[in-house]
Amino acid sequence: MAPPPVSDMASIFVQIGGHTEVNAQGCHITNYVPAANGYVQVRWRGVKYYCHLLAAVMQMQRHPMPGEEASHLCGDKRCVRPSHMTLESGALNKTRSYCAYFREDPNLVCLHDPACL
Repeated sequence: MAPPPVSDMASIFVQIGGHTEVNAQGCHITNYVPAANGYVQVRWRGVKYYCHLLAAVMQMQRHPMPGEEASHLCGDKRCVRPSHMTLESGALNKTRSYCAYFREDPNLVCLHDPACL
């Protein structure tokens, strides 16, 4: 299901924002129970949406193009902070998981654009 209109995002995030805490990395972690795949969903006007997809649409101010998906720049599936999201191809999104292994080493640099957090 396509995300709701971008104009509805502020109203949706008022609902989500009341259920988040900020962690040490600046992620907005929701206390909604994640689905079996680890991603959090919210019901808006009777339809379930993935919160990270809504956050990406809010950040990018557009809906995903065919083949694009929401990507966490921070690497935390529970994060719903719009500035931690982008829309990109599924193949590129999957490569972001490798950056998590290198975050601890200051000599390694993320080559993604936008960069992983």
